[in-house]
Amino acid sequence: MSETQHTMQRRLRERHRLVRGALLGVGAYVLGYILTFLLVQYEVSSDVSNTFSTPWQIDLDVIALFLKYPQIAGSDTDLAGWVFYNTHFVEIVVPEKGYETGSATANILLETSNLTIPAVVWFLIPVLILVGAGYVTALFADRRTTRTGNAIAGGTIVVGYLPLTGIGILLFTAAYGPNTSYEVSMSPESLLAIGLMGIVYPVVLGGIGGLLASWRTPR
Repeated sequence: MSETQHTMQRRLRERHRLVRGALLGVGAYVLGYILTFLLVQYEVSSDVSNTFSTPWQIDLDVIALFLKYPQIAGSDTDLAGWVFYNTHFVEIVVPEKGYETGSATANILLETSNLTIPAVVWFLIPVLILVGAGYVTALFADRRTTRTGNAIAGGTIVVGYLPLTGIGILLFTAAYGPNTSYEVSMSPESLLAIGLMGIVYPVVLGGIGGLLASWRTPR
């Protein structure tokens, strides 16, 4: 086989690897959100008496009302989206108490006490899904691929996960007017969402999944 054919085949394999990674990255994001949505519905319906352990340094009562009465400040999909980003340690930007301007951040999971579902369960959702997605991606790699190659293949899920993370920032932005004089907007923290959730999580965890796939069978 000529060098040109080898080059074309290599480029074709790389393209297919990126496509698989993108599709599995999208699937991981969607699955993670769906599972989070279901857990949020269970949490809200099972215990509407959740309280915040953090003092009133920021306007946590807005989110508390949202937890107890979702119809007050947006939709169930917004709350599930916020919690989904919280599972990646991305905080939600909320208004600072007593001011019309300025903001502070909060992680609903870390600042809510008496959760029916332990916080560790929530944080494990993206970890297990992304490792699994990286593992599946690497399963399609060439049998001669090295462990490093498998890790890289697993990390390609970032191609699908990152764009949806960015889109989610816009989708999960909810406007809420505490009174008639002003309106505040709550959304995931953009820079942290893109850097940590959109890039670090899929690259690192997907890579770990790809590395695990290296030991699926003897080479």
